[in-house]
Amino acid sequence: MTVAVCTNCGTLKYGAFSPCEECHARPTTNDEFVRSFAFSDRYLDRATMDEVSEYVRKNGEPPEMTPEAYSLIHKLVVEAKTALRMERMFS
Repeated sequence: MTVAVCTNCGTLKYGAFSPCEECHARPTTNDEFVRSFAFSDRYLDRATMDEVSEYVRKNGEPPEMTPEAYSLIHKLVVEAKTALRMERMFS
């Protein structure tokens, strides 16, 4: 399972889209899904995730992403959500 940084409190959690066990926040908007996915072990090594975690704890929000990275991951999130809707529709 994916490990991700909670973009609300900085805690490491299992599942980029799962609720945080510490603060109970979970992504609900496309922007939150993008940031949760971006700050996961899918794209970052553990040391970098620890740095992001500390950044969120200090600043109350995740670090800015480059427009290119945001655009790429946004596209993946939209495609995944569309595929999930299609799967549900035909099951």
